[in-house]
Amino acid sequence: MKQITSRKSPLTFSDKEVSETAIAEILQNASWASSSYNNQPWYFISVFRKEKKVFQAVLDTLVPANQEWAGSASCFIVNLATSRYSNGKENKFYTYELGMAVANYVTLAMDKGIYCHQMAGFSKDKLEKVIKIPAEY
Repeated sequence: MKQITSRKSPLTFSDKEVSETAIAEILQNASWASSSYNNQPWYFISVFRKEKKVFQAVLDTLVPANQEWAGSASCFIVNLATSRYSNGKENKFYTYELGMAVANYVTLAMDKGIYCHQMAGFSKDKLEKVIKIPAEY
């Protein structure tokens, strides 16, 4: 599948804005991922470059090496998942299920010519102060 074999994580992005509609469609594709009991434990928060103050605040949560290049991105998508089913029981597979959902949206993004660069280099504590993350995540 070309979308998978051609996937790259670029360190530079064009200055072309990705529309909120395109991001919404891409994230909708995540909902087709498998999850136990169709629980869909994932939650996504999009922060667009045009939201200058919040975008900069999210950028500031990244480690310096990521800050160097990530500011040229059109938006950040924060990927979250809850470790509990809706009935309160523990979901031991929530990170796996989040990974499947992210793989779905990255694949559709590639199909649309939109590149994603996933990062783990950020401060969770700082991010929680910048954006409102629901308590269950």
